[in-house]
Amino acid sequence: MATSAAPTTPCGYNVTWREGKPSVGLSLHAPTSIDMGECPYITHVQADDDNGDLDNCAVGDTLQSIKGVSCVGMNFTDVVALLKNLPKPIDLHFHKASTTNGRDAKCAHDVGHAIENCNPTTVKTTFAVSSVQLRQYLTGDHVDTMDDVIVSCEEFANQGCRDIVQRSPTTETLVSSSNGFVRGVVQAYNQHQNLELRPDDVWLAITIQFGLFVNGNAEAVRASLVKHDGQTELEVRRDGSIYTVDFGDMAMEMTQQVEEYLVDPTLSQWLLPGFSTTTDHDRIVGSVVMMASMKKYFTYLFGLCCGIPNVTLLGTVDDWLAIRSRVDKLLEFGLGEWVVMLASILDEFIDAAKGNVDTGFWQRICHEKEGGSGPSYLSGWITAFCVFNEDGKWQGSVRAIDVDGDMFESEYPIVDMDDIPRGYLTVDVKINDNGVTYDALMFAGYMAFQVKDDRREIAPHLGWALALKNGEWRKTDSGTHESSMAVTAADELKMANLQEMLDAFDE
Repeated sequence: MATSAAPTTPCGYNVTWREGKPSVGLSLHAPTSIDMGECPYITHVQADDDNGDLDNCAVGDTLQSIKGVSCVGMNFTDVVALLKNLPKPIDLHFHKASTTNGRDAKCAHDVGHAIENCNPTTVKTTFAVSSVQLRQYLTGDHVDTMDDVIVSCEEFANQGCRDIVQRSPTTETLVSSSNGFVRGVVQAYNQHQNLELRPDDVWLAITIQFGLFVNGNAEAVRASLVKHDGQTELEVRRDGSIYTVDFGDMAMEMTQQVEEYLVDPTLSQWLLPGFSTTTDHDRIVGSVVMMASMKKYFTYLFGLCCGIPNVTLLGTVDDWLAIRSRVDKLLEFGLGEWVVMLASILDEFIDAAKGNVDTGFWQRICHEKEGGSGPSYLSGWITAFCVFNEDGKWQGSVRAIDVDGDMFESEYPIVDMDDIPRGYLTVDVKINDNGVTYDALMFAGYMAFQVKDDRREIAPHLGWALALKNGEWRKTDSGTHESSMAVTAADELKMANLQEMLDAFDE
């Protein structure tokens, strides 16, 4: 029997987790690049070239720097040594996302997982069991990607699954199986392959069986597990979108909420793996297994919140003070409720311009509540700028509304998204062009928003226009617009003047 620790490397393998993401990543910011042919433990890498495009780099290609993911506490030599000493091949190819940050987060997660896999504290004990001849597994066409594995699950098709948004990183050669633990052991036994087992493998096999037991006997064991009747909805919220948040981290947080409803709060600690071999990947798997084991007692909601990364205020502090002062005049028109609302908002603008930013206030700028088959509603302090509807009627007093049986409450007005008034005004004008009269309409206000800074910033756009009425609208070669009626009227005037000249000549 042989006992040994996993290979050691200069960097020490310590992964610092911040907000659910490791601060260690495969980012070779050194001027030198790594020839992947020198590293047998990388089979495929999604890398970032100099122009920011994502390239598929195969073995033998040059691995470029991946932006935004730093090798904290590592240098170039350490990274190379780390990768060469990983106990298993590492496949870091699943790094596509809708944003650069999302891509980098996935890369960091995968590299963190790789580092944890070569934890030097892992003890290996190898012993002989029988004298059968060791055989190589003949993969043939049976090697699968992690996506193949998930798609092969019966529930994926039966429950109409379509897109795999996130999944655990693929670091090994895989073969799909409805029970990778039991059937994997049977495969090794029948085909004479060696077998490797971790404490996490054995314990999670037990907890998955326990989960089947609980779900099959939910009411019989309810009193032993939870303190409530029926199903309680639990929610974990994150800023971001479905393509940028870390659902694994959210699953781990969800189990913390489950604890509050358990008869024995230590049950979650008992269920979740916590061994010398346990990685964050194992903790995520354990968390989802725990959620599934308790699904007869809870429903789970991952709430994703949109947000604005940065706000830029133009103008001086005096400018914002002037607006605050001007608002007070609205009191003369009986608009006290609106003045109070605007004053508190503008005070935050003034503080921000002075450098005293309340990020909580700016995060409350807007909140949208979707109403299923019914209307959607908008709240947040932005609704202070749509308190009057198209007819000038006040709609700024609603602070609570029932949305599909769920009471939606806010400190700011709640407005139906369909009732957001237009952000511009129009006015009729007449034009007397040397005796020819035209009816026209002027527009002024917010008829668009501007997309700027390499399409990463939005700004309201003020505009104005004058349009002639009762004419056929058309676009000219110069890019401006004119009315065909204007051309016709001008032609008529010329004809009238010409006729007068002819009449005078005849006389």
